[in-house]
Order: sequence, then C-alpha cells, then structure tokens
Amino acid sequence: MFSFRWIVPTRLRDEQGKPREIRVSLRTRDARHARILAMSVNLALERMCALTSKIDPRDLLQQMTLQAGDLKIDIKDLNDLNLFNELLKAQPQLKDMLEKAAGSLSDPEALVRTLSQSVIKAAGQPAHGSIKPKRLHPSIVEYIATREGLSRNSDSTGAEKQRSLDCLTTYLKRRKGVDLGQAHVHDLTRAVLLEFVGFYAKHGAVTSDAVWDQAVEGKSSGKGKDGRPAKSDRGVAARTVIKTIGHLQDFCDFCVATEALAANPIDENFRRALKGLWEDAATARRHNGYRPFSFAQLKTILDPETFLRHNSAADYFWCVLIGLFTAARLGEIVTITLADVVVDPDTGVLVFRIREDDESGRRVKNKNSERIVPVSRRLLQIGFGEYVAHVREMGAKTLFPHLKQGATRAGDPSKNQSRQFAKYLTSLNMTDDDLVFHSFRHTAITTMLGRGVPSMDSELIAGHAAQDLAMTSERISGARRSWSATQASTYAHATQFAEEGEPLIKRLQRHIDAALDFELDYVGLSCAAEIVRKNVTKETSGGQGVFRSGWHTNAKAYAEQMLAELESSRLAAAAQAAPNSDEVA
Repeated sequence: MFSFRWIVPTRLRDEQGKPREIRVSLRTRDARHARILAMSVNLALERMCALTSKIDPRDLLQQMTLQAGDLKIDIKDLNDLNLFNELLKAQPQLKDMLEKAAGSLSDPEALVRTLSQSVIKAAGQPAHGSIKPKRLHPSIVEYIATREGLSRNSDSTGAEKQRSLDCLTTYLKRRKGVDLGQAHVHDLTRAVLLEFVGFYAKHGAVTSDAVWDQAVEGKSSGKGKDGRPAKSDRGVAARTVIKTIGHLQDFCDFCVATEALAANPIDENFRRALKGLWEDAATARRHNGYRPFSFAQLKTILDPETFLRHNSAADYFWCVLIGLFTAARLGEIVTITLADVVVDPDTGVLVFRIREDDESGRRVKNKNSERIVPVSRRLLQIGFGEYVAHVREMGAKTLFPHLKQGATRAGDPSKNQSRQFAKYLTSLNMTDDDLVFHSFRHTAITTMLGRGVPSMDSELIAGHAAQDLAMTSERISGARRSWSATQASTYAHATQFAEEGEPLIKRLQRHIDAALDFELDYVGLSCAAEIVRKNVTKETSGGQGVFRSGWHTNAKAYAEQMLAELESSRLAAAAQAAPNSDEVA
C-alpha cells in the first residue's frame, strides 16, 4: 500500500520541532496512480511553503497558473509532467481543489490529510488495488447482518460484536468529535484504533451518551452498584480488551474484503504497540481468570438463613443453585422457559434444554452450547420441581416470570442477577475480583474433573463440545485443546463409553448426581425454597396478570417474619427426621 511522506519544513513546525514528518496513506496499490497522487500533493505543498517565504505571492501564483492542462513550472522528469498533465485533463477541477486546500497553514498535519483526500477524490477511482469509500455506519450494519448467520460456531455472538462497535462509535462521537453520519470506514486508522483501545481499557463498555456521562464525565464515582470499586477504578481485564480488539479486527477484515479498507489497521505493528496487553492476558490465562469457590465458601454462600435474607426473589435464589449443579452460564439460566424444563421422553429424566429460540429471544454462546443437562437430584431435593409446577400452574411461560422483558434485558439478560450476586458476595466479605457468579461454572467443572468424570462427558455437560453431534454420530467434537483434539474427534465414542445400553442422558445424570454433591444444609435450603415459592404470586393489574417475587429490602418486618418461619420449618423437619425415643432404646 503506497503512502505519501512529507518532511515538514522547519518554519512550519511548532516550538518542540513537531511534526517532523507526516505520512498519509494514498489507499492504492497501483504504483502508477500512487505516483500521480503523490506528485500532485507534493506540488501543492511546495506551493504552500513558498507562500510563507518572502516571495511575492502574486508572482508565485502567476508562475504556477495551470492553463489547459499545461503546467508553467520546471518539472525535470518528463514522465512526471506527462502523468500530471494526464491527471489534469481527466480532472480539470483539481486546480480549484489544490488552491482551496492550500488556503491555511495553521495545522500542517490536518492540511496534508485534507489535501491528500481532495486529490484522491479528484483523481477518481483507480482500476486496481484501491478502496471504495464507504460510510462507517452502513458498513457496521452490513457487517453485523452477515455475522448473524455465520457466528453461531464462533467464540462470540453478533450481539457482542455489535456492543464493541457501539463502544467505538460512541468514542468517535464524544472524544474525537466525529460526525457519525459523515464518517467513512477509512477514517479508522491505526492511530485512532490504538487511542480507542487505551480508552476502552480504562473505561470499559461505554456504549451510549448516558453511559459516557456516568463513566467518563465523572457523574458517578466511588463504589459500583455491586458494592465493589467502580469499573473505571478497576480498569478492564486484558483478556476482555483483547476480545474487543478481535471484534474490531474482524470488522476491519470484512471492510477489506468489501474494499472499504485497503488494509487492516490492526496488524503486526498494532499488536507490537500493545505488547504489554498480550503479556498481561497471558499471565491472567495462566491463572485461569475467574476462580472456583472453595467448599467452605459454598457453605457460607448457601447458608439457608443468610441466603434467603439477601435472595428472596426466585431468580436470585434459583440461579445460584442451578449454576452450581449444572455448570450453566448465568445468561443461559436466567432466560430458561418452562418449555425447556421437560422430561426427556427416552429416559424419563427431568432436563434443562439450553438452546437458541427465536420466539423467546434466547441466545447461546455458540453451537456447542446447545445441549441437554439433567436436573440434579439435589436440586429436586431442595424443591426445584415444586417451584416449576407452581409457576406453570399460574400460567407462566418462563422460569422467572416476574422478570420484565425489555430492551436492556434482551441485550444483557443476566446483568441484574450478576450485579445482585456481586453485592451478596460483598456482604459476605468476599470481594476478590476473581470470585463472581461465573465461578460456579468453574466450581462445577473443576469438581467433576476432580471426582473422576471423564473430560469428554464434562465437556458435554458444560457445553464445550457439540452434544447433538455426540448423540447422532457417537463422537465428541468441539474440544479446543490441541492435545485432545485427535482423541476427542476420532477415537472418543460418546454413546458407547459406559455400559452397553445406558443412554447418554442417563450417564450424564449419573455423573452430575455423583460428582456435584456438596456438604450443604439441604433441609434448610428446602425450607427456604418453599418460602421463595410461596412468595411468587400473580396479580391482576389493568386486566393483565402481573407476577411478583420475593419482598422489598425495606420490608424488614416481613423479612424477619419469613426468617422466623424458616427457622420453624427447619426445626420441624429436623424433629420429623429424628428417630423417636423408643427406636433409640
């Protein structure tokens, strides 16, 4: 890709002697066309420099007047003269553009950029190795549309890519003053994207003016809504920043393919400039990012009285338990519909169907994430079956019908639950940033592997391997580690691993029931679950049914009443379980 390089004369530099040189991409791979463009820009720049000297500008203009495609100036290279004359014949308006662009010397760098773009525009579209100037916003819309059908088996969804690009456009608008309606894709230079990455690493996902006002303008500070330090104080994890860079790189690759960009600005030089970021990410990866909860921490988190006091709403209560006993992601849990809590007809096992569903708007991370997960016997012991029957009897369609369906929940359905759980951990003095709701997934997977569940079966449960393919072709797929790829894809027969005749779902249920069993107060949790179930109600408002769940944090008297009921239920259950005195004798 050819570019124009101009050594800035000393008299045009600032007090620090900058800029010493300016480079502007000519956005073409055609050597002949690049030569015309570079010569045109250089000629106009020399004219500007001359205007700053003691030569009478009127004399200079007289000498440099362009007449009928013939240039009255000494150009030693006859070939250059012929090329320039050819350009003038094809584009007679170039003279006016050069004179207008040369009208200001206040900002040399901006002037060169403006001048070069004017010349390129005047020269028209070259036939080879060029770009087709395209507006930024339509290109983003087109890109996201193409990814909706292609990204189901990738690491991130179209929504995540859209979120990253929303962050970029908000940054361009608010920090760089860019008119998004007029911005072109080729305005995304390496320098601009490097500045954006630095901003994102500090402030995180600033996707709108409202978020900008809070996160950047300092209208909110101190503690975040989860009780932990605000994200602007913590910064963004290196791996998250790199994931966003990947989204930008994918978009730029698309723009190169559609000839809106001549080359991807996120290249080796870009990565070299952020070398420390990749090193930080590698260090975090060695430490596995989020950490699992210890068994002692699980007992503290799931102490029946403490847990019910802070998590009386059904989603707050059951999401934690489902996450621990299924290894499911929070976004997968909170969007479950009652149609996806069913009895498997082939095995009679109650299961969760985790899948994409256009009707309900459910989304999964990738194709491997679509799976069937048996409901743990411990979940049933706590009372999950009774809760499902209760909300189904009230006419609910979703597992947590009290959650309002809105744009925010559709875009980030688990945000509220994640924030609530973080606040709960803070109340327990668990403020380690590596301990979050996703730690339940780490806990479940680590426990399964530690207790002897074959890795290929734990991957099927967690959604790291394509369960549908395993059930139809009897082979595992989707394992990402190079050391296991051959065995997993070629030699592992998923449905024939256990004793002959045992269905896959039955085997997965056996693993979950045996491995995901922790020393918890299941009797107390069952009593708490009954109180949660009774507090899920349906009222009629405006002719429509409205679901309610839990109680407000200010309802302290009612909360104490429910906690007293919990204690009474636990004592009654303990007395019923204890043998009578005659049997003891």
